[in-house]
Amino acid sequence: MTIKPIQLWYAVVLAVMLLLQVSATQAGKGEYQVLSDAQTQRDIPIHISYPQDTSVCSSESSCPVALLSSGYGVAYDNYTFISNTLNTAGYLVVAVQHELPGDTPLAVRGDLYTERSENWQRGANSLEFVRIVNSWQ
Repeated sequence: MTIKPIQLWYAVVLAVMLLLQVSATQAGKGEYQVLSDAQTQRDIPIHISYPQDTSVCSSESSCPVALLSSGYGVAYDNYTFISNTLNTAGYLVVAVQHELPGDTPLAVRGDLYTERSENWQRGANSLEFVRIVNSWQ
């Protein structure tokens, strides 16, 4: 089965808005963390921003979580215009950095689907790892 670019795009969009259930105790605040994925030998930077309304999340009532998948060429913590909107709506947002120093740059020539597949797969793997780890709980 061959994955078409549009299918990959939809998968990324779905991953960005993947909802999890967590309890947030630091409403309205944000924090940086680095998650270490031993399988891929990657340290994945994340930024966690909490809902602004402290009544949305408690130890008894979990709040929804949105994974924010940063674009290539833009740092994960440059999406505050999105995370702030989601925080206002009651979401805990986990922004994930995909490009790391030493990564192969995103191709700009040739068959872009083929050339960029490695970058996209690495990003998808990072999102899946972050989703499973749930370090913000």
